[in-house]
Amino acid sequence: MFRFLAISTALAVVILSTVHARQQDKQPAKQPDPPTADQLKFFESKIRPVLIDSCISCHGPEKQKGDLRLDSQTDLLKGGERGPAVVPGHPEKSLLIKAITHEDATFKMPRSAEKLSKEHIADLTRWVKMGAPWPAGDKIVASKKGEMQVTDKDRQFWAFKPVVKPSVPKVKNTAWVRNPIDSFILAKLEEKGLTPSPPAAKHELVRRLYFDLTGLPPTPKEVADFVNDPSPKAWDNLIDKLLDSPGYGEKWARHWLDLVRYAETTVTNATAPNRMSGVIAITSFALSIRTNRLTSSCVNSLPATNCPIPAWMR
Repeated sequence: MFRFLAISTALAVVILSTVHARQQDKQPAKQPDPPTADQLKFFESKIRPVLIDSCISCHGPEKQKGDLRLDSQTDLLKGGERGPAVVPGHPEKSLLIKAITHEDATFKMPRSAEKLSKEHIADLTRWVKMGAPWPAGDKIVASKKGEMQVTDKDRQFWAFKPVVKPSVPKVKNTAWVRNPIDSFILAKLEEKGLTPSPPAAKHELVRRLYFDLTGLPPTPKEVADFVNDPSPKAWDNLIDKLLDSPGYGEKWARHWLDLVRYAETTVTNATAPNRMSGVIAITSFALSIRTNRLTSSCVNSLPATNCPIPAWMR
């Protein structure tokens, strides 16, 4: 009898201890300290993009596999069926790190895609080790469907920065510099211990310019005319000539027409090709570019009369 009671008591203690341990495992992890500026920068540039690209589709507002969400700090620390996804400061105890490293063949994230790169795994591990810093306000990581998510890294792209006039750097080989742009190029070359390549010959320059501005090579006569032109303004004159040529406008008109999704179709029959319409569109668009008359009305009404059309096509 006493033996039975002893065994029963021992089993009860084991069961209660196991239940308590499981409850402890599922308790939300301790809230980390407020993040520093450097930590927030690291999160925005390294962590947010990975969470959005590889995690939120299965563990976000629309779907929560394993009852786990990774789109807010609260949900991250709360975890899912297996417990907290992250234990701040302890990547070795964090289920998220265990899942992305594929230590357990039955517990992998992402499950339906390739394993994260070594760089991404290292970034997430470092992030957890530094305390899993997160922007204040427990903001949602993922943007709404259809919205663009702009990160701090995106905002550092040169095209999104205000236009400024930088100071021209000083260089050693001042004789090589012909304009301020040369100074910037030469400064970087000298910084790397490099020297500029020798000047190109005139027959090389003329081919480069034609391909760059018109997309076509010059004729032998055009090459000879430039090579034999002794004028110091020969280069500038050739540039002006090509910028005012139909070929320059036609080359860039093709790119612009792709951007505005122009198609060679008629108004009455969307499937019937209208070759002449395409010729008019490219020619008129090319003239718009060359005469600085590229306007929204021209783009929206191709090939209507809002675009300038050469006399021979009227």
